[in-house]
Amino acid sequence: MFSKRTMYFLGLIGVAAGIYYLATLDNRTERRLRYRGRRWLNTARSSMSRIGNMYRAGRNMMDERMEMMRH
Repeated sequence: MFSKRTMYFLGLIGVAAGIYYLATLDNRTERRLRYRGRRWLNTARSSMSRIGNMYRAGRNMMDERMEMMRH
């Protein structure tokens, strides 16, 4: 199965998708909810990008460590 980190990442993606769906709902919902959803979406997107940057940096560090081990 997935590792805990992968499950956490998938959960974040699912939450962001749900918030995005809420933010893009049509006139059926009131404007206040849509505004709140958009604000949630912005915070979720910034946190996702932050997590992505952390993940990328960690992977680069791991690659460097592997290279050092090989030499």
